[in-house]
Amino acid sequence: MSRGHTAAWLLVAALVVVGWAWVALPGLPPEPLHPLPPALAASLPRAEPPRAAAVPPGVPTPAASATAGAAPLAPWRRDHWDLCDVGRLPLAPGSSPDDPPQHVFDSLAAGLAPQWLATLASAPERSRAAARRLGLSADAAGGPEPVPVSMAEASADPVISAWAAQGCAGDATCRAAAARRWLALEPDNLAPRLWALGDAQRLDPAVLQGLATARRFDVHFGQLAPALLAAWPAGQPRALQVDLVVRAIGVEAAAVLPALQPLTSACREHAANEHARAACQQLARTLIRHSDTMLGVGLGLGLGRVAGLPAAETEPVRAQLNQSPAVAFGQDEQLALQPWSCASHVAMLAWVGETRQHGEWGALQRRLAAAAPPPR
Repeated sequence: MSRGHTAAWLLVAALVVVGWAWVALPGLPPEPLHPLPPALAASLPRAEPPRAAAVPPGVPTPAASATAGAAPLAPWRRDHWDLCDVGRLPLAPGSSPDDPPQHVFDSLAAGLAPQWLATLASAPERSRAAARRLGLSADAAGGPEPVPVSMAEASADPVISAWAAQGCAGDATCRAAAARRWLALEPDNLAPRLWALGDAQRLDPAVLQGLATARRFDVHFGQLAPALLAAWPAGQPRALQVDLVVRAIGVEAAAVLPALQPLTSACREHAANEHARAACQQLARTLIRHSDTMLGVGLGLGLGRVAGLPAAETEPVRAQLNQSPAVAFGQDEQLALQPWSCASHVAMLAWVGETRQHGEWGALQRRLAAAAPPPR
């Protein structure tokens, strides 16, 4: 099951967020202004030097140490690309600022590749697994690749097991092996339990009761970008970091999750069984209250309707879920004009840091709380 249009919208929204505090990622100090490689500089149109400009209302001002050496924010205009640590470049014919300047990124990435592979060789195992998942490892074939189950079985990191399970697609043997390792590391997590069910189409009440002892539904969404940034080589332009994070969120948004249709069908089939109904209600509560993604919460609300959860438990969460993108992101559209700017980089790292620590749904809830009007 794909995260679909909601995740795609959030991918864009995550790049336009401002107005909340800066969340620093350990080991990721902002880099100084990075000069273009001579060959690239000679091939591009003459860039207009960045000009100091008034910061639009609501844009946070990071600490001085966070912006040392960085170009000042450019005015909010749509006749150029504002690339953090690179400069302001005239738009290519027929382009807009939110179209990726792929010719620039490709040239910069070519210079980054040797440093990236050298850094990756001594990076933490999660970073190495993340690079493989995004197709950036030394043996990558040019695109995203599944994390092998052997890597998960050799690791005590449940995130690597989750990535391996998500990459198994229709391979039942692969999925079962990854789920077993993941479940051994996180026995209270509903997600690997559902993966371990495999292609089971019917679940009896005893299975439902066993599943209901889980305490959370955590697919570790939001962990890919931080793992990649942890291996980021020093001295590279931050515009490339933005591009990397966009790609990482896109891979996560397209990830396959365990199907809940058998769970919903079983809860409907055994509705007359008191113990099965109680188990289904508990499963719905776990998904609603302890999911790390908006999708998990939405699935819990659907299961709660089937299981007969009272509206008093579901409707407040449904209202919060429906308003979360608009309230959390809708009032800060100006950064969408220049998604690769230094201001967008600050906002992007804030969102990456929050989802890394709290999950997607937890980060959204915190922003909803910050945006709520004070009580009268």
